[in-house]
Amino acid sequence: ILFYLLVLEMALFASFYAFGAYTGMLQMGFCGRNWCTPTPYTDPPLNLFAINTGSVLGLFIVTIVLEGRYILETLKVAFGKTSSDQEEPVSYRFSWILLIASFTSMVIFFAITGLSPWISFVLPLTGIITWFTMSQLWGRIGVETEPCYNFTPGFFKLLAWPTLHYPEVMSTDIALTPFLVYEYAGHMSMTGWGGSFYTILASYKMAKLTGVSPRNILKVTVVALLVSMLSTKIVQISAYSVFGGQRFSWPPIWRATNESFQGFHWSRPVDAPISEVSTYIAVGFIFMILMKYLYTRFLWLPDPLFSIVAWDWVISLHGTWVPVLVAFMIKSIVLKIGGSKLYEDCVVPFVGGFIFGSVLEVFATAISSYLLFPPTI
Repeated sequence: ILFYLLVLEMALFASFYAFGAYTGMLQMGFCGRNWCTPTPYTDPPLNLFAINTGSVLGLFIVTIVLEGRYILETLKVAFGKTSSDQEEPVSYRFSWILLIASFTSMVIFFAITGLSPWISFVLPLTGIITWFTMSQLWGRIGVETEPCYNFTPGFFKLLAWPTLHYPEVMSTDIALTPFLVYEYAGHMSMTGWGGSFYTILASYKMAKLTGVSPRNILKVTVVALLVSMLSTKIVQISAYSVFGGQRFSWPPIWRATNESFQGFHWSRPVDAPISEVSTYIAVGFIFMILMKYLYTRFLWLPDPLFSIVAWDWVISLHGTWVPVLVAFMIKSIVLKIGGSKLYEDCVVPFVGGFIFGSVLEVFATAISSYLLFPPTI
């Protein structure tokens, strides 16, 4: 992350002095330097969100190519006569049938809702590709970004509306799709489709570490997801009648036609038709594929996966480079003193306990707040 942050800083200062770009950032507040024009994320000459759109797509393609043999093996096992999936929670055949049936059901559901057939197909495809790639960031780096501001709307508009920009709302597609793309297909995992994906991945990892059967983990996870989704919807709907909408600082239920979602959709990854930044998207795509190839040949090269995180506004907004730099220094010192054994036996458990303690502290504080200062009805 530090390497690609350094690349970002060099490109940013080059834009300052060579093109006079982004100089208006100095008159903005801190958040505005990331969200408001001019910003290196949505404005030329850098257009980092457009580059990230190509990079994420390139990562998806590279992953499919590298795992192509495994994917073909699962297909052979699923629809052939061989059987080598005993350690899996469910059979490969059931997994593939479930994937195909679920995708088809979503397409049919969106079409029945009133979306056009092509939009009904592109929308779930965009969500699948989004979280297929974002899960790699979360699993390997431990960082979550918000693809609803770059890849998700960028990829969707490439396939659906490459030349449109703030069109007049004259169809169900234009009215509803910006909300669906932003909140469900592309927002953070806790607000979008990625939450269930992350839950499954984390559960399987814990099962592997603790020796629990993946089949049992799957059963518990499915029940927990179904119960949580049903109870959440009941609470969301009933909260308005119990407390009243004015009691909430943030609405429990969004209005799908909210103008904010139109703005989020059409101004990201760039405030222009997506076709106008096709060159930037191609640069990001080629960069990811080329760097992935070079990374497999030269291990000293930094993994291009980290560029997706480093060139995202979340990193700049939260000043992530500081804890990353501190973590890098501490890790280097620990490895120099005690090697990987000290790092794995002491540092990793300590960090895990620290994170767990932080979560418990937030949870306990929230519960105590409601107990000591209960909201009035």
